[in-house]
Amino acid sequence: MSDASLEARTEPSSSKKPKSSKAVHLGKLLSFILLIGVVVLGYLYFNTKKELTKLSSMEGQQAVAQQEVKEVTDKLSKLTILPDEEPVVATILDVQLLATQSAFYQNAENGDKLVVYPQAQKAYIYSPSRNVIVNAGPLVVDQNQDSRPVRFELRNGSTVAGAATRLKEQLEKDQQLVTAVTDASRQDYQGTLVIPINPAIQASQLEQFAQDLGATVREQLPAGEASSEADILIIVGE
Repeated sequence: MSDASLEARTEPSSSKKPKSSKAVHLGKLLSFILLIGVVVLGYLYFNTKKELTKLSSMEGQQAVAQQEVKEVTDKLSKLTILPDEEPVVATILDVQLLATQSAFYQNAENGDKLVVYPQAQKAYIYSPSRNVIVNAGPLVVDQNQDSRPVRFELRNGSTVAGAATRLKEQLEKDQQLVTAVTDASRQDYQGTLVIPINPAIQASQLEQFAQDLGATVREQLPAGEASSEADILIIVGE
């Protein structure tokens, strides 16, 4: 066999070597990428687990609370001069109910922050979403009025036995004070009515509260219904 034929047969085998080398390098690269991915996922898993464990502990919760206080006071301090003490910060969750107890909350929204400085006897309502001071004022205890929760009276104005009692249980779960459960003057009310009795409580302040109950706010007592010693009267209808 001639040398030319040998060269012809060996050429294909020599041309395959670069392809094999590229495949090996590609395989190593993929393996390296997978290894990095496993390491990153592992780090994220253990780091997340660590953070969740931290948050579930008392120390972690305190750290979160302290961070929230710092964030709120940092923003608030850009709008006014604050007392030199550590405040108490709370999130407003039911502004409609708070507004029935004090005019201080009337322009607030759910999610706003109540910032109280006990020693300086000052209080602020700060809105993070609007970045404004909604209200501010001194902490004053009125000696002529008792500090007490809003009182509710419930009357069953439907033919469903125990309807008012069930509403009482629902309100008490929400820490509301129900002082009386009775029957209405009639049992054919179509829908539940929420009626402000205390003159300090405006009907407009009860709209959200009534909506949550699936009720309607009414400014005046229905004909035939006696007044109430409570601040708010609720007549449970069909």
